[in-house]
Amino acid sequence: MENQIKQNRNWKKYLLIGSVGLNLVFAGLIAGAAIKGPPKHHSSVSVANMRAVMMALPEDKRKELRANFEQNKEKNKFDRVQFRAAKEDITNAIEAVPFNRSVLENALNQQQNLVSVAAQSSSQAFVEVIANMTDDERATFSKNMRELRNKSKRNKDK
Repeated sequence: MENQIKQNRNWKKYLLIGSVGLNLVFAGLIAGAAIKGPPKHHSSVSVANMRAVMMALPEDKRKELRANFEQNKEKNKFDRVQFRAAKEDITNAIEAVPFNRSVLENALNQQQNLVSVAAQSSSQAFVEVIANMTDDERATFSKNMRELRNKSKRNKDK
């Protein structure tokens, strides 16, 4: 009987140890997150710039640019299968023994070309919209871009 009582008490001890350990883990995670601060968003420059461009455009030009993007959706995309294959080629080139610099450069160029074609198509759509603006619309757009840039700089300084 006494043996059974000891066994009943042992599981409580292990449960308490486990609970305290789990609490310490969560406390460590929370403290680490507080010390590290908020996550930094590393969005690509082109995406961040396109967001700013869209915000600075007058509403009718925004609609025009969106319509252009929608029409050229296939042209604006890059082949993700080829992109992943290029990424794999880069990894293989880095891991290769003996290392071959030209293989790595070719793999990087291949991946960059895939992204570049999509970016060029998007840039052409943007140029088309800007080219169709009046002088006043372009001046307003430029003013809006400057204000957004200044606002962004102020937010970064905080």
